[in-house]
Amino acid sequence: MRISSSRAPSMAVAMLADQAPAAAMLVAGGPDVYPNMKRQQYEPKTLIGLCQLRALHGLTAKARDGSTIGAGVTLTHVSQQQDITVETRARCLWGRSGDYESARCR
Repeated sequence: MRISSSRAPSMAVAMLADQAPAAAMLVAGGPDVYPNMKRQQYEPKTLIGLCQLRALHGLTAKARDGSTIGAGVTLTHVSQQQDITVETRARCLWGRSGDYESARCR
C-alpha cells in the first residue's frame, strides 16, 4: 500500500485522478477508515491523506444555520467546543448512524 499526502486541494484531486477507479481512498483523519481496513472491509492500493489541507480544519457554529465541521477537525476539538450543541457533538463523536461501537467519547 502507498500513502501520499497533499498540502493543496488541487494536488489531492490530481493524485486521486492518477489512480484506477476504487484503487485509492481519501483520508482526513481515519477514525473509521483504519479500523475498517484492519477488518479488510477496504483494501485500497493508495491512501491520500488530507489532514494537511488547511481548508478542512474549519469549524463554525451558528445557532440558526447549524454547524460546519471540516473533515480535518479532530474529534477532541469538536468535543471541547461549547458553542456547538450537545446533539451536534454527539453526532460527530458517535457518527450519524448512531454506531456506538466506534464512539470516541471525551
